[in-house]
Amino acid sequence: MTESAMTTLASPVEGLISVEEAARIMDVTPAYVRRLAQAGRLAGNKVAKEWLFRRSTVEAFDRQRVPDGRSHARRAPASAG
Repeated sequence: MTESAMTTLASPVEGLISVEEAARIMDVTPAYVRRLAQAGRLAGNKVAKEWLFRRSTVEAFDRQRVPDGRSHARRAPASAG
């Protein structure tokens, strides 16, 4: 589905964005966004063959990431001593 078609599809539902827009927000590739969604790490809905995400969910997820792309929740504990 083209991005213009996704925009048309998502327009009636405020705040829903495509994989491509989520990737731009997070400064990652669309393939990485799809992998996050498929793994259940980024909440989204699959409509037909396309993933849609709430903008607020993507922005919150992005705020939780550290610069190398890992989630804060997955950071290894600091070693003692």
